[in-house]
Amino acid sequence: MHGIIIDKLKSKYEGEILDELPHGIGKFIYINGDRFYGSCKYGKFDGFGEYYYHKTGKYTGYFSNGTLNGIGTY
Repeated sequence: MHGIIIDKLKSKYEGEILDELPHGIGKFIYINGDRFYGSCKYGKFDGFGEYYYHKTGKYTGYFSNGTLNGIGTY
């Protein structure tokens, strides 16, 4: 299922959802300006994605259970 989730801090997720959690391909937009585009599993970054830091650049690569994992570039 596709949908939108806005959390209590006003961060927004748009993409695939399972059991009311981000699960599949989607994008996060955080209130501080950071963004993530990629794969999630049960609400956490998991698989390939791009994390854009609003002041310092971006990371492109792999994530596991919400953290950087494996090969990637800044």
